[in-house]
Amino acid sequence: REKIKAVQYAVPTAEVKALYPDYNYDILSDEYISFKYFEKIQNDIRTMSNVVFNGGDIESVLDMQALARFYLANDLSLNQEINHPKSTFLFMDESEENPRLKFGPIWDFDWGFGYESGKSYCYNGATSSVISSSMEAAAFWQDITNNETFRKHYYMVWTEFLQNNSMDELLEYIDSYYNFAKNSFQNNYNYGHTNFTESDAQRAKQWLQARRNYLVGNLTEYNIDENPIDELTKIYIRINNLCKEDEKVLENCR
Repeated sequence: REKIKAVQYAVPTAEVKALYPDYNYDILSDEYISFKYFEKIQNDIRTMSNVVFNGGDIESVLDMQALARFYLANDLSLNQEINHPKSTFLFMDESEENPRLKFGPIWDFDWGFGYESGKSYCYNGATSSVISSSMEAAAFWQDITNNETFRKHYYMVWTEFLQNNSMDELLEYIDSYYNFAKNSFQNNYNYGHTNFTESDAQRAKQWLQARRNYLVGNLTEYNIDENPIDELTKIYIRINNLCKEDEKVLENCR
């Protein structure tokens, strides 16, 4: 493991880990003395951070499709772990013609789905920002989400997600998984652990639907000829905009 300073942000360190670290071998001291790719990784991270911090061409240093998909998964699940640097992975495929940093894989969702604020799942936070201003990486994600290039790609990924009925598949998966595992849930409860009931599964689906409506309603709309937004997504955006000014109406919209 090695550590990299993210000097542009208030992020204390980022760890570089390698499953098969390639160290330089010092014959005189008969020991491995350094991770030989560390300097390159360090430079790549610092270059990326500098471009993001200064509002530059982030598409030159980041794979935007990977970033938009990474953010959608964490945004939809309100996974505020992304505000902790230890829970965010990046990689680069050096075999590509134009290698850029890619966000992923996604992991560590135990503080998602509203747990960060309420210590319970799918009760709170459906209309909260995934970016938490009190956490280390908040400034980084604020700069990312304020970037026009990112916002366009995020809009495109959401459009694809809805047009492909991926949200419906996600909701169906919750029912399918509950039916598959309900006996295990009950046995888990019988041994003194938390149960997960059919009503919990339904609440999770309702929470995700409310979360979807909130996020889509706050998207910046772009005219993208090759992948135009569908009418359903436009309705989400319009309803959310109408509801924003009246909290009581907003509650009914949810």
